[in-house]
Amino acid sequence: RLLLGLFLAGVATFAQLYSPQGLLPLVSADLGVPAHEAALLVSAATLGLAVSVVPWSLAGDRWGRRPVMVVSLAGASALAVASGLAPSLEAMMVLRLFEGMAHGGVAGLAVALLMWLLSKVWVGVFPVILALIVTTVLWPPTSWLRSRGVPPALAAVLVLLTSLAVF
Repeated sequence: RLLLGLFLAGVATFAQLYSPQGLLPLVSADLGVPAHEAALLVSAATLGLAVSVVPWSLAGDRWGRRPVMVVSLAGASALAVASGLAPSLEAMMVLRLFEGMAHGGVAGLAVALLMWLLSKVWVGVFPVILALIVTTVLWPPTSWLRSRGVPPALAAVLVLLTSLAVF
């Protein structure tokens, strides 16, 4: 459930952040501004997201990740509606900046939750990954010794001991 929730929150966040991109020609025509200025709407939201990730992460540590994510999503949604109703490009850019800042909560807290989850899973996964790496790296010399007539167990022990001596 946690991963599905994080996935859906991430999709909603980035869809909402970049959804104006397809509407930029309409925004440009409606507000009577050049296209390159209208494109700043996406940049403003991205900037807001970038500067707010760390503060949101700190807030999540202090008040709990779930309630802070809910506040983040609700705030971003309200600001998205408000930015769509803004009368000028400048007002819309300010609202998009704040919307991006609100979205920083989802991005920052999702990363924090994933790192927490990975720290729990890593204990079981790490030995398996390490074993796969070791066997992948050590298989060619073992195979070479076996092709020269060395018995399989002896070839494996020789390669393992040699690799431990080298590293």
